Amino acid sequence: MRRPRNRLRIAQVHLSHWGYYELNINVLSEREKLSCKILFYGLKHISNEDREFLAEKYRVNPNKALKLYQCKYIPDGILAEKRNLTLREYRKMRIDVETRFNLYLLEGILKFQDYTASIVEDLYKYEKEVQVNA
Repeated sequence: MRRPRNRLRIAQVHLSHWGYYELNINVLSEREKLSCKILFYGLKHISNEDREFLAEKYRVNPNKALKLYQCKYIPDGILAEKRNLTLREYRKMRIDVETRFNLYLLEGILKFQDYTASIVEDLYKYEKEVQVNA
């Protein structure tokens, strides 16, 4: 059975910001802090082996100045070669690990749901004010 591609997209987006969050932890916006909390909630609940696997791909450039839009990850082909695996074997491993991580990430999203809702509500009110005053 084939898995839908976009099912893991939220996990991949959160993971791709890992290095940025670590480097900029003291200057994150409220929205970034929330995403950071959710990411680390998920990472805290997976095994060390899975965390190290994900770090190898997603925790890049933690010591370089990054902007959020510059967050990157290492391509599967490079990591497959490094591990002496075929691209297909590596991708299957990655998807399995991301699937396990995704369960805890979604749990974190639910845990911080009330906080998230208040931020969204505040943003909505602000946007309405801006439109009215424009």
